[in-house]
Amino acid sequence: MDEKPVYVGNVGTGFDQVLLESLLEKLKKMVVPDAPFECQPYKGRVTWVEPKLVREVVYMAVTPDLSLRDPRFRGLRDDKTPAECTIDQIILS
Repeated sequence: MDEKPVYVGNVGTGFDQVLLESLLEKLKKMVVPDAPFECQPYKGRVTWVEPKLVREVVYMAVTPDLSLRDPRFRGLRDDKTPAECTIDQIILS
């Protein structure tokens, strides 16, 4: 990936217990010490992972600072790579 990912917010809904446990196993193998973004958007206790998975997220709107409003997890996408996911996709939708 040539460019670093752009942080657009976090998703806290749309998961069931089975999915959370499955994701945790995948994410444990991708832990990195620093944020994979140009700047670290969170302070405090955060576990960062390599941006290798693509997730589908639905949301109500995009705020002026490019954060997703009311994002909900829809699933993982194995038909796309992280490089195919651009900020233009949320700005233009």
